Order: sequence, then structure tokens, then C-alpha cells
Amino acid sequence: MKRWMKRQAAGCLAVLVMASAAFPAMADEWDRSEDGKHWMYFDYSGEPLMDEWIEVDGKTYYLDSKGYMKTGWVSNQGEGTRHYMGEDGAMLTNTFTPDNRYVGPDGAILEAYDNYRKKVKSEIKKASKTKKKSSGTKKGAGAGSQGAASPEETKRYFLLTDLNQDGYRDIVVTERTAWEEAQTIQTAAAAAAGRGVALEQLGMSLGISQAEALGQFITDGSLIQIAVWDPEEGKFQLAAEFDETGEGERSTLYQDPGGQGIWLEIREDEENLRLFQLEMETSRFENVWSFSTELDDWGGALYCLNGSEEDKAFWDMTMAEARQAVGNLPLRGYQEATDENVAAQVDLLLTEDELGMWQ
Repeated sequence: MKRWMKRQAAGCLAVLVMASAAFPAMADEWDRSEDGKHWMYFDYSGEPLMDEWIEVDGKTYYLDSKGYMKTGWVSNQGEGTRHYMGEDGAMLTNTFTPDNRYVGPDGAILEAYDNYRKKVKSEIKKASKTKKKSSGTKKGAGAGSQGAASPEETKRYFLLTDLNQDGYRDIVVTERTAWEEAQTIQTAAAAAAGRGVALEQLGMSLGISQAEALGQFITDGSLIQIAVWDPEEGKFQLAAEFDETGEGERSTLYQDPGGQGIWLEIREDEENLRLFQLEMETSRFENVWSFSTELDDWGGALYCLNGSEEDKAFWDMTMAEARQAVGNLPLRGYQEATDENVAAQVDLLLTEDELGMWQ
């Protein structure tokens, strides 16, 4: 370690340009050990460097107490960090290690980002296994029109997007029936035909995968869960959970046209719906409007707004105002909740701006 201190002092200019002073940059040439099994680095006097971090041609290496270049995980005792050295001995930076850890620009593990990725996968898997009850037959969803809902194959889909505008992607999990799947494919096929390509070529024509292309046509379904990432707690906070579906009920998330967050619409039909707004940088949905209709004792229509009866003119005017506030920009980009799709969406290399969020 005395040699390390001297080299650090002599090479202070080189140290200043590095990400961490823990890795000084001094050495002269590589050569094999006497048994030919290890790489070593020798200084200008022919002495091997030992128990040192060195930088060569912009790459960082570690030489152990015998002077052998190390590969795999190495601990930096002085900094209390661990670093992964590739097969060529060079420290990995800004990438995933072979065992799926993420290392930042200084080669240290970004524990916060690894934790986030782990929690995303866990939350989606848990939500995908949640059993959802139906309180009646879903209209137009392929079930019978009378009696209890017939069992129908469903698929779970997920969306990763920043719902509350705090910079972190949150989770939406929804359920769709086979009938809805068929409708989506028909819509996508029509869009593909409009672009002069076959459905199988739609993703290619848009510069995305086929699964991502189909996901652009999914805007609603039967929501299972909405969870918002809490960076301070390092976990997802449940914003909404739906364990029961009403007859014919649909749920859709909209992007606020004024940039004020996200709207959640839960709709039975055009005259019976509830509208909630997610408060920015929180996980709380506020129930803003509730529209419903019912029949009075004489069969006449009653119009209720937030639980209070109103005349139809005022009810219609408020409904129009609510529709304008919510806008017509439903969130898109849902993907089927398979392990492969989840990994493809969450195991992403970080941009320079994103790195700052997790360091």
C-alpha cells in the first residue's frame, strides 16, 4: 500500500480525471505470470504491481496481492464497494453484469436501481396471479347475456409509465378477455392495412416489435392494480386495487391534456361512470366526479352527480366539462405480462439523466 500512496501522489493529475480516487492510473506493460496462468502488470523497473487498482488505456483493472489480474467480482475495501471485472479483466461500467446486477459509471453497483427492477418484476408477477371476481356478466365480452358470467380465457397486461410525473415509472396491470384480444387484433390489422403492410409487418413499419405494436391498440380493460414507486421508501405504494368487476364495467387511464397527471375512468356505460385524478408526485387518487342514472318509482330517469340528484341540463353540462378535463388521450403501450416482456421493459441501460436518479 505504500507504493500505492506514492503512485497516487506522483500521478495526481491522472487521478483527478478519473471518476474515483480509489483507482489510480499508473503502470507500464502486461505480461504472463511464470506459470502462464495469469496476467500481471509490470512497472518501468520490471516489478509487478500488487494489490492495486490501475487504469490502462481508459480501462480499470485490479491486481491482487500476488499481482494477478482479477476477473469477476472484486471488493474495494477502501470504498466499501464491489466491482465486476470482465473476462478481459476490465471493470464493467454503465451496464449489466452476467448475474444481472447494474453497475454505474464508476463500476459500483446501483443498489437502488437493482431494487427497483426486482420490485417491478415482483409486483407484476403478484398482480398477474391475483384472482379477480366478477359481480355479473360482462356486456359484449363474449359471455352470455343472462345468468352468471361464463368462464372465459383472459390475459394479464402491464404498463410501465410515469403516472405521477416524479420521473420514476409506475405500474399498471389490467386484464383482457379473448374477445377483447380479437377486437384489438382486428383494429391493428385495419391500421396495418392503412399503412399498406400486413399485420405481421406492422411493428417493423413502426420501428418497434410486433408485441409493442399491438400494445399501442390496447387502451382499456379491467384494471387489476395501479402501483406508484416511492423512491424514499424504495418500494411501490398501492394507488388502486380492483378485486371485483361490475357488470359491463371498463376502466381506462387518460393522460391529462393540461399536464396535470393522470385520470382514471371507471365506466359501466356512457351515463354511469366515475372519474378519479392522480395527484402529482403522490400515489393518491381523488374522486372528482361520479355520474349515475336510475329510475324513480314511476319509471322516470333520475340523474345523480356525486351522489346528489340534479336536473338533466346541469348534469349534461357537468358531464361535458368533465369529458373536456379528462381529454381523449388514453395511455397506450401495454404488454402481455410474461417474464420475457417484463424483463425487456425493466432491464434497460440508463441514460446519463437517469443515472442521477439512482446514484
